[in-house]
Amino acid sequence: VWYSLPKPILSSFFELEGEDIMKKMKIVATVMFCLVLVSGSAYGVRYEPSWDGLFTMPAGYQGIEYDYPATTAPVFIGGDGGYAGFTGAYLVDDDLGSQYVTNGYTPSFTLDYSLSHYSGVPKNIAGFAHLQRSGGNDDVASADLIFSNSSDFSSVIATISISSFNSGDTPTVVTFAPVAANYVRFVGVPEGQAWVGGRELLFMEEIPEPATLGLLVCGGLGLIAKRRRG
Repeated sequence: VWYSLPKPILSSFFELEGEDIMKKMKIVATVMFCLVLVSGSAYGVRYEPSWDGLFTMPAGYQGIEYDYPATTAPVFIGGDGGYAGFTGAYLVDDDLGSQYVTNGYTPSFTLDYSLSHYSGVPKNIAGFAHLQRSGGNDDVASADLIFSNSSDFSSVIATISISSFNSGDTPTVVTFAPVAANYVRFVGVPEGQAWVGGRELLFMEEIPEPATLGLLVCGGLGLIAKRRRG
């Protein structure tokens, strides 16, 4: 461990001649805390689905599910019923073997999701990804993402319009300025066919910078220690 510590830290430690061992041990503990804080936040677990290798997460983003790896978020809370029980829940189950399918042709379809079902804290959504149904014939052509803090969407925070979608195995990926909300409504417009929907959709947020914060905290601790010695 000693050889892995930066030289300024080592020199600061050994310059404490005449101070008791407890003060030296406090410095060691602070150094180790900073190393754990920075490394832990830099290599923390993030939710980055691959959709069987079809999807690559944009740099600087992560799926909102990363907070709750044992659950599925967002949670489907209502909207247009799918064909034969293929509901909007199938779009957020991280399983390409299941899919949402509209019940025949419709000018548009609506799917509502709770973004904060498990935490109760609004999510800062800054991106969206969607994978069409397999086959390439029953596609979503365009869509609106309507954000709200009420489950009935009586008050709209923002609307993000997506004018075109990719077909087949090429996901549609869109990023935008973050929107803090508890709920999102996906309003899809078919390309003209019946039985449209998709295999998966994903709401993304920007990756925070806890590692940078950790470095600032450790730097502050160093300044405090220096002033005390002075």
